[in-house]
Amino acid sequence: MRLLVACCVLLATAASAQQPGDFEALTRSAAGLGPPPGALPGEVLAFGGEAFVVASVGKKDTRRGIIAGANFKKGRVLAFGHNAFLGGWQAGGFMDDAIGWAGRGRLDDLNVFVLGGGPGLEAVYAEKLDGIERQSALPSLAKLKYFDVVAWVGGDLAGAELDKLEDFVAAGGGLLFGTCPWGRQQIWSGQGGGLSIRSDLGHNTLARRFGLVFGADTAGGSGYDVKARPNAELHAGRAAERVIAQLDGSLGDVALAGDAARVAALLRALPVDDALLLPRIEAALAGADLASHVPAAGKPVSAGNVAGHLGMLLATTTWKELAAERVPAAPGADFFPGAVPSEAPRATHEVALSKDAVAVGGWQSTGLYAAPGEVVRARVTSGNANGWSLRIGAHKDTLWHKDKWSRWPEVTLEHALTDGGNDFASPFGGLIYLVPGRGAKAATFELMHVVEAPYFDLRVTEGSGSLADWERRRTTLAPWGELACDGVILTLPAPALRKLDDPAALMQWWDESMRCYPELRGEPQPTAPERLVEDIQISAGWMHSGYPVMTHGADNREHSAACDLATLSTKGDWGYFHEFGHNAQKRDWTFAGTGEVTNNLFSLYVNERMAHLEAWHNPWLENQKAKPAAYFASGAPFDEWKRQPGLALMMYATVQRDFGWPVIKAALASYLSLPPAKRPKDDAAKHDRWLIELSHATDRNLGPYFQKWGLPTSEAARASVANLQPWMPEEYDS
Repeated sequence: MRLLVACCVLLATAASAQQPGDFEALTRSAAGLGPPPGALPGEVLAFGGEAFVVASVGKKDTRRGIIAGANFKKGRVLAFGHNAFLGGWQAGGFMDDAIGWAGRGRLDDLNVFVLGGGPGLEAVYAEKLDGIERQSALPSLAKLKYFDVVAWVGGDLAGAELDKLEDFVAAGGGLLFGTCPWGRQQIWSGQGGGLSIRSDLGHNTLARRFGLVFGADTAGGSGYDVKARPNAELHAGRAAERVIAQLDGSLGDVALAGDAARVAALLRALPVDDALLLPRIEAALAGADLASHVPAAGKPVSAGNVAGHLGMLLATTTWKELAAERVPAAPGADFFPGAVPSEAPRATHEVALSKDAVAVGGWQSTGLYAAPGEVVRARVTSGNANGWSLRIGAHKDTLWHKDKWSRWPEVTLEHALTDGGNDFASPFGGLIYLVPGRGAKAATFELMHVVEAPYFDLRVTEGSGSLADWERRRTTLAPWGELACDGVILTLPAPALRKLDDPAALMQWWDESMRCYPELRGEPQPTAPERLVEDIQISAGWMHSGYPVMTHGADNREHSAACDLATLSTKGDWGYFHEFGHNAQKRDWTFAGTGEVTNNLFSLYVNERMAHLEAWHNPWLENQKAKPAAYFASGAPFDEWKRQPGLALMMYATVQRDFGWPVIKAALASYLSLPPAKRPKDDAAKHDRWLIELSHATDRNLGPYFQKWGLPTSEAARASVANLQPWMPEEYDS
């Protein structure tokens, strides 16, 4: 009841906002406030009447709070979107003001208790404060009352410990605390444990009592906005009032895209049993026909469509909590991912996964499909379910942060399996995967009420690896299917797959293509295949790297560039090889400015090997060849080199042109045998190491070449290769 009562008080006074002078006191020294070094903070939302956003980042409707404060009874609270803010690096500026505001006094009069971590904070403030003490556990409330401020820097708290901090604040204490919410959620999701920042993050359990909440989204960027009016507009409680007023017809048709986004972020962070905001939004949405506000062919839904935005969010959230037999087919699921015709046979299939499959890890394809809103039962018939999860759907990108949606923003699910029967249902349906996690061992699974999908696996010689079986499988009625080999698994629209007569030839080409990546790096072929999934909308870019590599292309489901062997083998493809190149990059030889460069070495190499496009004459590189002359004429400013990936690639490509791929292979392979002491730890060391390894690979002194390009190296590194013959290509030798 403690949480419910506190939130009721906060929401009931949603118009009061912060006390006069709070914002000004906190932002007095915040002009240079920015993200902690090396940290990508998450969003912090203010929704209570005494809560307010202190700093935000972004533009217009995409702005997100990064630091938020609140007055609570006699005390004050400040929440940070990353605990790295509490590392002491902002001492002398914003953090001085934050501690002074929270403790209601001058620094030299305040005593601060640091909970968990915080050696940086302790070291910086030891001389500034009246006293500072750091411990890994909270003391009794009686002892805590001797402190003016608590800085909760690290560790998890629950139950009575959170109540203790609440009581400390209520009695007049100050609290500074932070966490990286998106990072916690990512870890929990990756472990398949079903944990959520909504219900399992102690920081959120406490923050909600003060009218604050840590959201699920990142809020990275520089140049934090600390102006009062723009940040006042980010108050999620007032945004909720405006959204509800529009839904019930009392506000009128005004643009509320930013408000809808803030309310959506709030709903994704509040607990699923929230008794305050959720019922009000649900009641306001009751009169809207969700089916008329969801994406359809040629009809994306804007984030400003409040009924669609919040309707899809609440439906998605609700369906996750329902028993499988109560999960419906989502309106619009027949458009994407697609319908499963009623005449498609629903059957029972057995899937045996060996210890080798467990060792490889990742999503284990079954070649089976779950129809939207239909219950699938999974049962372990051999071994046990420990560590295993079942996933429905490959389109894992979530799109809630986008300004419009061509499909539902979230369409997949993954749940842990237990011994015995497990019932699952997805409102959207999707391909079925078995996913081994920690503790998983070889097991056999029985999957009931599933549909066969088009599936071919070059890795086996019988069943799904035979052309005879392909002739049958490509006619099955699931809307998506897969093609697999050792190097990659392609998830593609079934209509395109049904046109494929020879999947073996295609996958042999893909298999050889994927062998090019470890070949260029001088490594053995990885045991785990990459994945490529086509979609109609993805979270970022036209394609992005990761597991899986996500790409557009499913808008036209009758054709897929990924299975057009005639084009791939003659004209190649820059995008696919670029994204898999990202997955192949190593930090040792990728430094600032080369994140979009060293991956393109693989683009050049694979296109040459698999489509016979000589690297130096690759069409993409041809468009970069005029850039070096202008760059050299301007004095070769390295900052400009770092801003232009095409220009930077020319530095690498020129070496490849004159010395061939063997020197690139040798240079990259040399890193594999570097002892830990010689591994570069920062960009300066990476510059030096690349100069040294590439010079040894070419048997030339490339020090002058690096200097020509403006790439900084140390005198010691240049001296170490000075015994080699200097080299400079003719066109740059001036």
